[in-house]
Amino acid sequence: MKTLCAALAATALFYTLPASAECRKLTQADIDASRPHVIEPMEIESVRQLSFSGTAIDVEANHPINEPFAIGATASQGAIAILICQGSTRTVHFEVPGAVGTGVYPTGAPGVGFRIKHVRGSGTTSTLPETTRWTRSPEYGPEYPLIGDGATFVVELIKTGPMNSVSVVNLGTVVQVSGAEDRAIVFSVNADSVILRVLPHCWVTSNHSEPIDFGTFGPSEVSATAGPTKPVVIDLTCDGPTAPNTVSATLAATPDPAVPDYIRNVGGADNLAIRLRDSGSQQVLKPQNASSTLVKTTPGFNTSFALEATVLRVGSAAPTPGMIDAHGIVTLSFQ
Repeated sequence: MKTLCAALAATALFYTLPASAECRKLTQADIDASRPHVIEPMEIESVRQLSFSGTAIDVEANHPINEPFAIGATASQGAIAILICQGSTRTVHFEVPGAVGTGVYPTGAPGVGFRIKHVRGSGTTSTLPETTRWTRSPEYGPEYPLIGDGATFVVELIKTGPMNSVSVVNLGTVVQVSGAEDRAIVFSVNADSVILRVLPHCWVTSNHSEPIDFGTFGPSEVSATAGPTKPVVIDLTCDGPTAPNTVSATLAATPDPAVPDYIRNVGGADNLAIRLRDSGSQQVLKPQNASSTLVKTTPGFNTSFALEATVLRVGSAAPTPGMIDAHGIVTLSFQ
């Protein structure tokens, strides 16, 4: 706790203080008496707002227990004096309303706790609640404790267990500051509410790299509409509170210059390309085309894309002998 000592008029040394004199809420008379010796702004009551990065925060389903997943903070502001302290013992309380002990406190949302810290402009950090107490000699004058220049209050949202797929955290007042004499609240921090959405955690359970061998074939076995075909199966598994609503597949590959809907063959066999399509719907998955997607609706926790890769003739010239060599990446995204 940063304190500010004001050198008041000499008559201040002869004030008779009550035995209970300590730190208390400022009055307008206190503020008037402190000028011009105290130059920092002084506030009888002050409130700051704590905000998160947005009104909704996405959380990975496999986020580790006891680890923070989101941070909210107050804006950095200049110093303000918030109390007047007199007497031999001087005490300031930084409290977290309703908290018992120290550490991580419940938010009211299943599986979500919070911790709050006071980060001073110097970078020094303390976890709240915290009580600052110091002593002075009987003749020592008033002091005016500050919320220091550049200080912020930071809330960490922490996963403490299984979370709901959607929950709302409304922490309300997370910090209250008072002096020991009257325990009147002179400074408080209110947190914005935030929506938490737990995203499914999904992974490919089939081969991440799928080699396709079309074997050996001749000109009579390939045309513009039919040719050697091999299956390509991509299996996806998810976990979390709820399954994804949709899973979409897109294709990243070099388009064939003659038929951009197909993947270019960079092997020695000219005038041949590879078509990748859904084996059921026959929908072609076009390379480098953001509007070309295969979508699984209501996929559940386990779903598969059953595709087929086919070598086809492209262009007007006859194919030339050589190798088939083409590469593509299928990206799966889920909501």
